[in-house]
Amino acid sequence: GCTTNGAKMYWNFHGSGQGRGDLMPICKAHVVVKPDDGALIVGRGTEIPLDWKDGKHPSGGAPGAHLMSARTQAVFNKVPTAAEVATLKIGAPKPSQACQICSGDVKVYGKSDGSFDAKTVFEVKGKFYLNAESVVVLTTDGKFSFRNPPIFLRSKDDANAEAQVHAEVSSLIDHLFHHSNTPVFVGKRLIQRFATSNPSGRYIRAVGDAFKSGTYDGIVYSGRYGDLAATIAAVLLHPEARIQKKGQAMTIDGALREPFMKFIHMMRSMEYQDKAHQPVVFDELQNVIGQFPFQSPTVFNFYRADFEL
Repeated sequence: GCTTNGAKMYWNFHGSGQGRGDLMPICKAHVVVKPDDGALIVGRGTEIPLDWKDGKHPSGGAPGAHLMSARTQAVFNKVPTAAEVATLKIGAPKPSQACQICSGDVKVYGKSDGSFDAKTVFEVKGKFYLNAESVVVLTTDGKFSFRNPPIFLRSKDDANAEAQVHAEVSSLIDHLFHHSNTPVFVGKRLIQRFATSNPSGRYIRAVGDAFKSGTYDGIVYSGRYGDLAATIAAVLLHPEARIQKKGQAMTIDGALREPFMKFIHMMRSMEYQDKAHQPVVFDELQNVIGQFPFQSPTVFNFYRADFEL
């Protein structure tokens, strides 16, 4: 591998080395591993968690640079169970050949001699899996390896590039949709738009549970994850949305609109129209009301996720 301090390049011909704060890796022939939790260190210290095989990674001392190589290898050398097949990460097209082992929950498509390699295909419930895993192996001693992150598209000139782009985007959307924070994130924002700006944790939890289960208050809507009917029912029918607050609680109850939204609602309620019937254009109002489209101070818009009035 190689590193640089901005003026000179330094080459490491050994299997591993000690990290140095004044040098930055610039070659992809090695990785820098954090010894306490096995995280990959990239750039100026960004840590990326890795899926180490058997949970084992280099440990002890300071972060070290390790030479590496990528390889594809077979996972099973005998017929796996259906549960074991489900752990495979690489899919396969339906084989054109007949199955060698056709009985049981797992069908096997492979060599005529019955041996298993990285090209063997397993079928479970109509889905096909390649008996292979792509791993990055630290070449120091070959004891440590981690899953090679999938790459859907290396170049726009790849075969089936458009399909690969859609596959990558779909995978990302699925990951975000099923993320453990999504029900709470979506639920809180729906509550703030339809009910109150300061929902309690109990209210948010109830809406998040409705999003996850597709049910609310004993009523089954679709019964599936991500059901917006159940989610909106929880938002509007939860006791906090229906009970009138009294006393001090009234001071933090209700929904306060953002300044620009309040301004737009006022213009619409007044049925404002340009005298010459031209499109209505506003001067920048950032310094007047504190908000204006495309003028948010960060990519997270004008308010942090945990902002409270």
